[in-house]
Amino acid sequence: MGGLVPLGYDLDGRKLVPNAEESDLVCRIFSLYLKLGCVSKLAVKLDREKVRSKVWTTRTGGRLGGVAFARGALYALLRNRLYIGEIRHRENWYPGEHKGVIPPDLWDKVQAQMNRNLRTRRKRARDQASSLLTGLVEDAAGNRFTPSFTMKRGRRYRYYVSQLAIKSPSSERDGPTRVPAHELESRVTGKLLAFLKSDAEIFDGLGTEDESPAISRNLVAAAKKLASRLPSLPSDDLRDLLAAFLGRIIIQENSIEVMISRKELRQLLENSGKIIAPSLLGVRKPVDAYDLINLTIEAKRKRCGGEVHLVVPPNSIDAARHSKPALIKALARAHGWYEKVVRGEAVDMRSLAQHAGLTERYIGKVFGCALLAPDIIESILEGRQPEDLTCKKLCQDVPLSWVEQRTRFGFPQNSMRRPDKSLQQ
Repeated sequence: MGGLVPLGYDLDGRKLVPNAEESDLVCRIFSLYLKLGCVSKLAVKLDREKVRSKVWTTRTGGRLGGVAFARGALYALLRNRLYIGEIRHRENWYPGEHKGVIPPDLWDKVQAQMNRNLRTRRKRARDQASSLLTGLVEDAAGNRFTPSFTMKRGRRYRYYVSQLAIKSPSSERDGPTRVPAHELESRVTGKLLAFLKSDAEIFDGLGTEDESPAISRNLVAAAKKLASRLPSLPSDDLRDLLAAFLGRIIIQENSIEVMISRKELRQLLENSGKIIAPSLLGVRKPVDAYDLINLTIEAKRKRCGGEVHLVVPPNSIDAARHSKPALIKALARAHGWYEKVVRGEAVDMRSLAQHAGLTERYIGKVFGCALLAPDIIESILEGRQPEDLTCKKLCQDVPLSWVEQRTRFGFPQNSMRRPDKSLQQ
């Protein structure tokens, strides 16, 4: 209750006693929900009737409450077992000394309706979108991002779009308003996998000072087991699992902040990865700052060829491995043609073009890839190239200088291998 007496009760000393007028209002709210069948409709109905939340006066004379019921407040009210005479201690409910104000049959009917709505809404959310981070993404100012998509040449591109940008598309904003869904999801899941596989991070993030070594070892083992499951989970199950312990995904200008609920993740690991209380997609969960584990991913949004990408530096630990077949094919062709020239099987671009059945202009562009720095070639073969590096960009007038190549194509200069000192002596 957070120190505040709930609607329907007064405080007599340290004991809760029903407030007749407020108790009638609580019963009416429960009955209205059954009639309307939807919390959103219930909130609109109560607002039209000018029904307001309970008012408290603080010790300093401040005033709290007295506002329209939000959906979240109504969900909490309709699920509050305090109204059937129970009291909560930590995560469990027990018979209380106070009297309930909701008849058991009305309570049971409301809970059954809410559970049906929960299943329906979760199914609808799965059917309408395949976005893993629904309800979790926002910017630094707290503006939520919702899943969206566009169609281009028959291809579907998914995004997370700021609701602020949707409501006011013509207004100018400095912060991020749209991020590519697949890239955001892959960055977040990659960071989570690295966290779950790290013994040190699990110890630091989830362990407590008075905990026995055996319990800590069990948490580490459970985290590794969960990490091994994540890549093979169906999208629906993965979405539910992430929603069970993720608090927020905050899109910053040059980074992504992944907020993990320490309590919920620990509970998940202690229950062998089984979700105890499913989260409702799209409903924002309350966040306790002291409960959060913050993981930071270095990433910049960059527009390339009309598309938006999340660019992670190739030398960053967060750089995901994503091979691009077109780049690898260009490298293979270029080195194959270079070998033909070295062996004397071809003398110029024309002879290479005749042998390959391709245009001389195309051969001339791709041939430059044979002159790329070894570390650039290695990065492309391992899928660690910049996200915005396309085949067209790679084959456009390749500089002879390896330093210039790294600058133009977005590779770090420190990736260059240093010569072995023993060879210089």
